[in-house]
Amino acid sequence: MPDGHAPFRRNLMSLTLRSGLSWCVCAGQAVFLDLTSNRYFCLPEVPDGLFRRWAAGEILAPDELAPLLDCGVIKTEDEAVLRRVAGAYVTSAMLLRADDQCLPRAIAARRLCQRLGQQAALIFGVRLEPFAAHSWVQCGDAVIVGELENVRLYTPILVLP
Repeated sequence: MPDGHAPFRRNLMSLTLRSGLSWCVCAGQAVFLDLTSNRYFCLPEVPDGLFRRWAAGEILAPDELAPLLDCGVIKTEDEAVLRRVAGAYVTSAMLLRADDQCLPRAIAARRLCQRLGQQAALIFGVRLEPFAAHSWVQCGDAVIVGELENVRLYTPILVLP
C-alpha cells in the first residue's frame, strides 16, 4: 500500500496537554509554563496529583478528569475530526501519487489539523542501512498520516508540535 494508508492505531488518546503548555515535576509538584499567557503556575494539591497520574499514563475516571479539564491543562481532541483528516489522506493517495511524497503530504495534513483546531505533530524520522528519511503526522500516539507499519521502521529525529 502507498504511504498514508494506515491512519490510526487502535487506541487513540483523545486527551492531550493544552497547546502552549510545557511542564516538569519540580520538588514533587508539576510546574507549568504557559507560553500563551507568558506565565508559570502550579495546580492545587488534588488536581496536581491527578495531573501527574494522567501524565504517567494512568487512565483516570471521568470525574477525576473534570478538574484537569476545568483548569485548562488538558483538552479533549476531536477524534472524529482526526479520523476524517486521516480518511481524506487515504482517499487522496488513491487519486494522487503518494509514493515519495511523505513530506508535502505530512505538512498539508498538519496544517489541516491546525486549521480544524486539532493538535498534531509533524515528525521527521531516519533509519540506517539503507539510509532513508520519512515524515508523518501524529496526535499523541495515533498516526494520522503515514503508514504505521512504515513509521515503526524510523527513529524520530525532529518533532514539530
